[in-house]
Amino acid sequence: MPYQNISASLTETEINDLKAQVADIRAKLPFLQTLTKDERIKFYKMGPQRLAWVQECLAAARNNPDALPKTFKVEEFARDFELAKVLADLRMVFKQLFEDADDTTMGAGSEAARAASDVMGYIDQAADTVPGLKTVAEKLHSFFERANAAAKTAATDKK
Repeated sequence: MPYQNISASLTETEINDLKAQVADIRAKLPFLQTLTKDERIKFYKMGPQRLAWVQECLAAARNNPDALPKTFKVEEFARDFELAKVLADLRMVFKQLFEDADDTTMGAGSEAARAASDVMGYIDQAADTVPGLKTVAEKLHSFFERANAAAKTAATDKK
């Protein structure tokens, strides 16, 4: 869908309701983990390419329990596999929602920044003839320069 100008708002009640719904989702997933970068690197990854392999290994474990040590918990393996599949599906739903929110944030932010730039231009033009606006114009330029410097620093830090 092509970009459309955004004209929307949320009430404080709606914002609080959305935050409560996210809290409800988190409460339903109390087992969620936070991994360090090193942990993420060390873990086996079960992406779409490994899904079939893991599923075949589970079938082999269920069909050949005597080939496994007695300490191997086949049903725990099955629970982990099923949870990973369900969470991968949910992750896709959440990711789509996040991407839409991220894109909409960018669009609304762009519109607001464009309007702010227009305001700064109008203030600059009027500053020569309207008493007191030179101070306002200087303040706006100061904020603008700090914001640009911060954006450049953030862009450099991501590299």
